[in-house]
Amino acid sequence: MRAPTQPRRTRNISSRESQHWKAVSAGLTEKLERGLDLLLRQAQNAHFDRALVKSLVSLLTDDGVVQGEKLERLWLDRCERDAEEQLESERREDLRLKILANYHGQENDAFERYINEGFLLLDDEQLGRGIRSLQRAAEIARDNASLLYFVGEHFFKTGKTHRARSYLSRAYELSPSDRRVSLLLGLTCADEGDVERARNY
Repeated sequence: MRAPTQPRRTRNISSRESQHWKAVSAGLTEKLERGLDLLLRQAQNAHFDRALVKSLVSLLTDDGVVQGEKLERLWLDRCERDAEEQLESERREDLRLKILANYHGQENDAFERYINEGFLLLDDEQLGRGIRSLQRAAEIARDNASLLYFVGEHFFKTGKTHRARSYLSRAYELSPSDRRVSLLLGLTCADEGDVERARNY
């Protein structure tokens, strides 16, 4: 005897309910991850309290709704990224002060304005505008090796080797013993196909 089959209507309802609960679960997962992201930021401000984060991850994963490993990786990646950004910000601030201290020209107000504006724009992730301000400052202070190197380094990293070479060559003339300048200038020359010149740096 053939077993009775489940009515099609019942199977359709069961399928719809399954899809509904999957959607609910996905939405809940997203909300929990956003909530955890906010808590991670707060915990980071409290000196990277990792013990708190582990407790939060354990709490959220008890029912299997979210993945503990994924959330912990989110935390670790965010800490690493924020630490790198903090170090880069501190490096730029030290460089800004060094550039300002090395200026001895007659247009101090304009130079300082361009430098401060440029670094503020960089911190605000407005890279193009920030570099243009620093280029204006470099036109005022043509003998500021630190500024010339920084602008040249930017153009090298963005693949604009011809511009990079112009700034780095000027920086090298001012500081031929600076290994950073000579190394980057050599790499720039090599990228442009000038291998013989690259070997001289």
